[in-house]
Amino acid sequence: MTTPSELVAERQQLTGFLARRPFWLFALVALGYALGSEIAFSWFGANGLNASFFPAAGVTMAALLLTERRQWPIVVIAAGLAELSVDLWHRIGVIPSLGYVVANLAQALFGALLLGAFVKRIDLGRASDLAAFLLCAVVAGPALGGVLGASTFVLLDGGEGWVNFIGQWWAGDGLGVLVVGGAILSLRAPSVRRLTPTSLGVGIVLGGAAIATTMLVFEFERFGFIFVPLVALGLVAFRTGSRGVALTGAAMAFIAAEATAAGSPFWLILGVEPSTGLIYLRVGLIVVIASALALAAEVTQREHAVSLLARSEAERAAAVELARARESELRTRIETESLSRSAAALAEASTEQAIAEAVVSVLLDWGAVEGELYALEGEMLRPIAGAASDGSLDTGAFPIAIDSPTAEAARQRVPVISSTGAAFPVIANGQVKAVLSIKVAESQWVTQDRYRLLTTLADQASVALERAELKRRAEASAKSDALLSHIGEVLERATRLHDRAGALAKVLTDELPSLVVVYSLDEFQRLQVLARASSEQAAGQISETLMTEQAKIALARDGQARTSDGPIELLTTPLRARGRAIGALTLGYRPDAGAFAPRLLDRIARRAALALDNAQLYEQERGVSHTLQEALLGGEPPVIPGTSIGTAYRPGTATLEVGGDWYDAFALSNGRVALVVGDVVGHGLEAAIAMGQLRGAVRALAPLGSPREVLTRLDEVVELLADASLATIAYAELHTETGDIVYSCAGHPPPLHVPAQGESRLLWDARSTPLGSSFAAERTEAHLHLAPGDHFVLFTDGLVERRAHRIENRLDLLEAVTQSAGRDSASELVSRIVSSLLDEGTQDDDVCVLVVQFTPSEARFSHDFPAAPVEVSKMRRALSLWLENSDLDIGQRNDVLLMVNEAAANAAEHAYAFDGQGIVRVQAEVRDGHMELSVRDTGTWREPPTESDRGRGLKIIHALAEDVVISPSVVGTSISISVPIRPQVPG
Repeated sequence: MTTPSELVAERQQLTGFLARRPFWLFALVALGYALGSEIAFSWFGANGLNASFFPAAGVTMAALLLTERRQWPIVVIAAGLAELSVDLWHRIGVIPSLGYVVANLAQALFGALLLGAFVKRIDLGRASDLAAFLLCAVVAGPALGGVLGASTFVLLDGGEGWVNFIGQWWAGDGLGVLVVGGAILSLRAPSVRRLTPTSLGVGIVLGGAAIATTMLVFEFERFGFIFVPLVALGLVAFRTGSRGVALTGAAMAFIAAEATAAGSPFWLILGVEPSTGLIYLRVGLIVVIASALALAAEVTQREHAVSLLARSEAERAAAVELARARESELRTRIETESLSRSAAALAEASTEQAIAEAVVSVLLDWGAVEGELYALEGEMLRPIAGAASDGSLDTGAFPIAIDSPTAEAARQRVPVISSTGAAFPVIANGQVKAVLSIKVAESQWVTQDRYRLLTTLADQASVALERAELKRRAEASAKSDALLSHIGEVLERATRLHDRAGALAKVLTDELPSLVVVYSLDEFQRLQVLARASSEQAAGQISETLMTEQAKIALARDGQARTSDGPIELLTTPLRARGRAIGALTLGYRPDAGAFAPRLLDRIARRAALALDNAQLYEQERGVSHTLQEALLGGEPPVIPGTSIGTAYRPGTATLEVGGDWYDAFALSNGRVALVVGDVVGHGLEAAIAMGQLRGAVRALAPLGSPREVLTRLDEVVELLADASLATIAYAELHTETGDIVYSCAGHPPPLHVPAQGESRLLWDARSTPLGSSFAAERTEAHLHLAPGDHFVLFTDGLVERRAHRIENRLDLLEAVTQSAGRDSASELVSRIVSSLLDEGTQDDDVCVLVVQFTPSEARFSHDFPAAPVEVSKMRRALSLWLENSDLDIGQRNDVLLMVNEAAANAAEHAYAFDGQGIVRVQAEVRDGHMELSVRDTGTWREPPTESDRGRGLKIIHALAEDVVISPSVVGTSISISVPIRPQVPG
């Protein structure tokens, strides 16, 4: 059904169309007017003056009322020409026809103007508009037309009955305006009732019944049904309104007019003259149609009033609902803004605590009495953070098996709503990570909108917890990677096994509050402690047996083992490298200080195991190389009366191969001592073999001549030793009784003279080309006298050659570091030289240093040895030889040997862990009737295990000596022992 707004739009569209195309308006009005006028002429077969009504009058009136006034000239011209044409067609004179044109147009203009004064836009569905239409268009306009038409009929057309003609004109044109104009206006009415399909169908049936019974009465002379169409028309008014009445009434009027014009006996049966019956018909049709239209307007207005009332009620209800909606919207907006703020707060939160506090604050903003976020850990719900509106909150952890909304939400993974609150699971990665618990005072607090908001809040918390977890993992991973990188750097800096183990333990205890023990497996698969360290946070008495047993369990299962000892949690993992177990790593920590990731310990163990295994292999290979080199070197120089000899050999750190550098010292006849330092070009086995052969040749040739002669004969030897070609050598002979020394150098660095008093100097005499050189000249030799206490130093070029330094500067440095060393023993001077020139950086070449001190007096003993068990034995033999010339009796000599042996062994073991690298210095001197003994080291002491049966050496020393002083310091430990010399008992 077309709505009023749609009709107005259609009317405006039609008006606009006709305004844009005036031809179509002219043609439509002219055709309609001519058709209506011709119908009137056809009725009664008369001249058109006695028709039942004049349809053309309705066409003109409707056209004027439906168009704008600026278009009225078109309407008037079209209607006037149509009237003139029809009148002339029916042989009415030109003058009378013009009079009738004026009458018809005047009545239409007058009625339209008069109606326009009361109504702006005609709507026959409104009672006021209908009344104005009837008075102005149906009554007033046709009345004026009747007067003008009657005047034309009498004065211009030769007719009679001026008054009677007025009545006939007025009735016919008025009925035409009502019937035709009303029908046309009803089609374009703006306030047409909105009909339902049922109302429309019933209206059509009733209208059809009215039209059919009208035909039955007038066409088929069934006059008994005369009241049926009247009743039907009234019912049409109720059902379809003004449009249905106007259309049905128009059809009824046309049927009645057609029937009476054809000579219906209706009036004869009623005993009424046809002329009188025509008046009755006109009046009856006007009354019936006008009444039906009035009834329809009244019904429409009442329905409109009811509709307005219903609309008002609906608007009132809508206003109430709108107010509620606005209140809900305001509350929702506030909650949404709070949710937005919480999203921002959650975006910044990086910990569980901060996330929980942000979520709980939102719940309190929304009116909750209590809010809390619980973390799901296994089968327990642990409170993270909560708050209550009254400031009181009593909560704690509880299992998810209990009967509560919070526990049920965790179990069922869905929100749980109760009369006192709600619980929403916080799900991340498909698992319940937490539960949002709410307590409220209102039973209907969880509305549909708030349910959605709470779900969104739970989702926000889920995202925040997941992001915090990812951040925590990323930070932990970055921290773990940094720790592993730092461990790798620290392990790389250390080269020895014990140093790497100690560095690992120290790094872990510095980075983590922990206790660290590093174990190794010996060749018998027994656990040995390589290193141990603990931080203050993890300090405590922990059973060594428990840790050892746990390490055995971890190695047996080839996986981690965990246990606890009081407040300390112990975690042990095997150390595996190259497909085999080499030890174990134990970490002890307090759980209350934070959990330790077992996976991190495995990563540390994998990296540390390879580094420790590399260090062990390095030490084994270095030990083999060192043993081989020592075997080639011939071991420690002999103890020769009148001399003190110190030596040092340092292989190049760039390789573990044996090299061609060597030193040698051996006694000759007539109180002479041969001193040799040589360097065969190259590294490896070939150079070592050549060095051994050359060393043997020197020993064989030394008794046969002076140093110059020895070097000359060596030139012949190297012709048979290809690998010894271009070897350098410094050879000297010292007379132990006089201190005279003869030396010669073949392409070798100059010897160094370090007097007991005076300045050190390099000896540049007696120099010649390397052995076997094609440019060899005659060998020369030089003489030097050593005073008691003077030192004579021979060394290889590895001591002074560095890529980043000029050799002249390095030689100057050698002289400088020995300037104040005149009172040092031979071993002390060796240590001074090596520590000053080698400890400053990496050396690329092997280094040999040989120092001989002229000591004609036997009052002092000095011996330096590497920290190895075999070296302790060598020191003991050297000390025993020296003691044989002392004033001590056999018992005291044995006591001295036992005390020094224990002190030296302790220093080698506990300061250097028998690494074969650290130096232990033993000195003895007779002074003021006492034997003064000292044992010094520069290492870091390691305490023996508590269950060890070692550690009795100091007890022995204290029991045998009169005075024992132990002096530990940051640079090492010194043990001083004083033994009074008892007179020897004869025989």
